[in-house]
Amino acid sequence: MNLIDRLGIDGYWVGHTKAWVIPGTEDLMPYISKAGKQKKWLFGTLGMAMISLLLAGLGCCCKEEIPMSKKATEFQKKEMSRMYRGKEIFKPLNTGWMDERVACVREWVANIFFYRKGNTTIMIDAGYNYDRLVEKMGWLGIDPQSIRHILITHQDTDHVGAVEADSPGLFRSAKLYIGEIENRYLTGEVRRKVIYHLYKLPQVTINNKKVLLHDGETFRD
Repeated sequence: MNLIDRLGIDGYWVGHTKAWVIPGTEDLMPYISKAGKQKKWLFGTLGMAMISLLLAGLGCCCKEEIPMSKKATEFQKKEMSRMYRGKEIFKPLNTGWMDERVACVREWVANIFFYRKGNTTIMIDAGYNYDRLVEKMGWLGIDPQSIRHILITHQDTDHVGAVEADSPGLFRSAKLYIGEIENRYLTGEVRRKVIYHLYKLPQVTINNKKVLLHDGETFRD
């Protein structure tokens, strides 16, 4: 896919046709510099291949039923942070309260959000399998044991790590709310593929009780 993109799109369609030319702008510099194009080639062709091999090796080192959060969290902490540091692709908020009801914890390049009303605090996603989560929740004055409701947007490593079976179990008593379609990934009925569909994410193991959400349903405070 990357070669098709680089040769077909960057190399031919943009470089040798007038498909992207806007009248009156013909004398402007190309949309991407030569150095920029070389970087795209290097990262897209070699970088993505290396990432795929690393992820494939990670999957081969463990059996399918082993929860993914510990291994995948360590991979993202070391490799993803190194690759994307300074690129401004991810812009997480620092740990703190944004207003009287909404707060967040920062975990490397991701955030967990909290919504509080009265004596109830709802957690939005469960982040990584993060060893400083209790500490940072303490900065906000939120006790992990007080969390009874967690909304899960999707099952990627940086969204379900703290509720996976191999996590410390901080939220074992919490009920998870997740879309009925996304739940198919949690049960293993469907497997998500990433990196140009070359790598299949490992099976997620979560033992919390779940409430399945349907299209059109809303949360009311």
